[in-house]
Amino acid sequence: MRGLDIRVSLAQARILSLLDGAAGAVQARAAGLAAQAQGRIDAAAGIAAVPLLFADEAFLVEQWHHGHDRYLCLDTYAWRARCTASARDANTCCGLSYDLFMRRFSAAVDETLTGMSSALHAQAIDIAREYGYEPQSVREEARHWHEESGYCAHGIERGYCPAGCGSGPDD
Repeated sequence: MRGLDIRVSLAQARILSLLDGAAGAVQARAAGLAAQAQGRIDAAAGIAAVPLLFADEAFLVEQWHHGHDRYLCLDTYAWRARCTASARDANTCCGLSYDLFMRRFSAAVDETLTGMSSALHAQAIDIAREYGYEPQSVREEARHWHEESGYCAHGIERGYCPAGCGSGPDD
């Protein structure tokens, strides 16, 4: 339901409440739920301002903010479960190389963050760091250090990597 439709629905609820209080209350609640839904949609789109059509209606403003704020609230339990699963997946086939684990896990977190509201990124990253997340700048710095220090892309000294890094003439 769009802003104008929600505003009309609230006006109809007020008129209906003059005739039948219970029916008017039901329609007002429906208008409030629609305003909450609009708040969630706006939050997902990165819109932080209350729609102008709601601005002079305290009820609609309150409901819009309720929906907007609920969308912007990180479900920490679900996020920790996702981080645990991503860490487990990243640990598979990393050969006990922390650098390889960190790159795989951090890439998985970055991919998940692209589908999440940017307002939640800081909190999500703080939790992901508990599992080994590092930002792209740290990953690049580690990669450069490995190159300069004689370590392969897996973080293992060249010539000793089980993947064969550094054991060939072109490595």
